[in-house]
Amino acid sequence: MTVVLPGTSPYLAGLHEPAPNAVMPAGWILFLSEVGHSPEPHPGVDYSEWADQGYGTICRLQYRWGNQAGTLPRPEHLDGYVQRVRTLVANSRGCSRWIVGNEPGNAVEWPDGWPLEPEYVAFCYDRCWQAIHDLSGHEFDEVLLPPIGPWNDDTGIGWIEYFQRMMAAVEFLDGFAIHAYTHGSDPALITSEAMMNPPHQNRHYEFRVYRDWMKAIPMLYWDLPVYLTETNQDGPWLDERNGWVTEMYREINAWNQSGSQVIRCACLYRWPHYDDYYIEGKSNVIADFQAAQAHEYKWTNKLDPPEEDTLLLNPSFEGEWYEQTPDGILVLPEHWRAEYREHDNPYKRPEIKPNQEFTTHGQWSIRAFPPEHSRGFYGIYQEVESQPGQWYKFSADVRLESKPSGRLAAFAGIQPWGASIFARQMVWGEETQEQLEWKRVEVIAQAFGGKIRVAMGAENEFASRNNTTWWDNAKLELWECNGTDPEPPDPEPPTGECKLDWERMAKLVEAVTRFVVSDELDKSAWTRSKLEQS
Repeated sequence: MTVVLPGTSPYLAGLHEPAPNAVMPAGWILFLSEVGHSPEPHPGVDYSEWADQGYGTICRLQYRWGNQAGTLPRPEHLDGYVQRVRTLVANSRGCSRWIVGNEPGNAVEWPDGWPLEPEYVAFCYDRCWQAIHDLSGHEFDEVLLPPIGPWNDDTGIGWIEYFQRMMAAVEFLDGFAIHAYTHGSDPALITSEAMMNPPHQNRHYEFRVYRDWMKAIPMLYWDLPVYLTETNQDGPWLDERNGWVTEMYREINAWNQSGSQVIRCACLYRWPHYDDYYIEGKSNVIADFQAAQAHEYKWTNKLDPPEEDTLLLNPSFEGEWYEQTPDGILVLPEHWRAEYREHDNPYKRPEIKPNQEFTTHGQWSIRAFPPEHSRGFYGIYQEVESQPGQWYKFSADVRLESKPSGRLAAFAGIQPWGASIFARQMVWGEETQEQLEWKRVEVIAQAFGGKIRVAMGAENEFASRNNTTWWDNAKLELWECNGTDPEPPDPEPPTGECKLDWERMAKLVEAVTRFVVSDELDKSAWTRSKLEQS
């Protein structure tokens, strides 16, 4: 069951603390609340002013403010803190996402210098999780693990290792908050692959540290929400419209499009002039932020059911997989099979395997590629019962990678008779050759028999080293040609293909059944002459 919580936005844009609507007309806002451990109930906060306008709302629960005041309490104050969290949530409106603490591995967040071990943080989180979910009306709230400060190693554990130990110790889990920054204002740092020096040589040094967090999340939790609640240039914002903000949102959108994990927001730190990292009044930063919002980047939950029905079985390949060939070269999702050109040098049989690196829906996609330095022409198809004369539309998502360029093309197809996809009657749609981004390919065709085959196909013109396609989220639907929808193309097929006159075909069959063909007769020539006469 999918539950849409109050205070949810479909957009990636976000700010650390609210700004005027003109700065961010839509997106997410991170709010901060000091909780303490007073025996008095917390009066709560009204966030509905923003939630009612469509903003996503997230509240970070801070024990106390100040250097070593403590993002979480020491054990002797934990009961009081949890009770205050409970009453804060119960008395608040317009928010259903709560972050329990902030960067607990950072020494400045330790209560009176008392180190916060990851297992203790997990214990605090579980206590708050239970207190919030026990409240009527908050059963589906998201209680988020605290973000860990990247590159901070005050505990000597390592920031990713701290994160992993904290995850392993929790009993309950609703989602994650993460932080990521660059070391400077150069937009190129957003996509930099620069790594740390030993002993952290496997950790990103710039913004793509976010990928280290995502990689550290076990597959079991890939369906849980992730919120990037702080990002900046690791210094005062350079008041220059250099595209840093636009590039950052483009990067997160590209991540969401290419993988199974989804980041729901990226909040710029921070709007108000409370410290050196403020955005308020910096017109060039604001202009860059608004240019990024013009793209209207959105997140989608890839594990939600498709909004529209499809006539296919296993359209997103989330079912079982099987070996079509005993050598394990062709491994396909159930209800799908593969056809390919082979024994026609340089065409070779492709390799087809399940994939989780790049998806558009669910956790699995199909990855297919011919052997290195060979050509490939293949189709991954499903046979579907059809009604003769009915039009159908078949579509699927595809991602291409060809290095060096092999002129790799991908296309969707429908076989109107349900025959081989390499038969002459096969109808292929318009191809795409765009690389490294998901594209939607489609085809519209009319069925002529009781079955059709729909296929996802690819062919590379040059026998280069790498020609890989990924496929996901296939869909087959009825297509009505009633004068209001665009009329699908209907080219006249060559003789003997597709559009046969059923009356003439019946007469031809009747003639064949009456005619006795002698051994001396050229049967193929006779057949051709009868077809021409009909």
